[in-house]
Amino acid sequence: MPQRKTTQALDLGDDPGIERGWRLQRAGRVLLAAIVAAALAGVLGHGPASRRVLVADGTRIDYQNPVRQGAPTRVEIRRAAGRGDEVTVALDSGYVTAMRLRSVVPPPLRVVGGGGTTTFVFAARDGSLDAVFEFEPPGVGVRETASTVAGRAAGRLRHVVLP
Repeated sequence: MPQRKTTQALDLGDDPGIERGWRLQRAGRVLLAAIVAAALAGVLGHGPASRRVLVADGTRIDYQNPVRQGAPTRVEIRRAAGRGDEVTVALDSGYVTAMRLRSVVPPPLRVVGGGGTTTFVFAARDGSLDAVFEFEPPGVGVRETASTVAGRAAGRLRHVVLP
């Protein structure tokens, strides 16, 4: 009787369902890593990627963008030495109201409103200024303002307010 040859091979059949699950799992890990990296960088709030700086004609304005609804945010305005005993900072009145101004340090000598602009008048040492405006935006949306420091355009501030 002829001898039968048998082979003992494993059936390694493909299972497309499992392979698709592995691909989805890898894509999910990459997406999760990208979200964590963006959050750490400050894309969605405080962090290095959310810092904005405007520099124009001896004036520097530092602020955060985006900001969170109901969370305090600061706009820091610095002006190098100039002329005069007073330095003015003018912002759109709608912006000051929409962003809900909480405090200004140092306190301005006076605040003048009119023509759609709110002007803060500060005492100056050698014409220089270092002021901090603290806002607490109550609503979600985009808030913009033109800024004028010492009578010269200093740039346009833009805040995206997130929930």
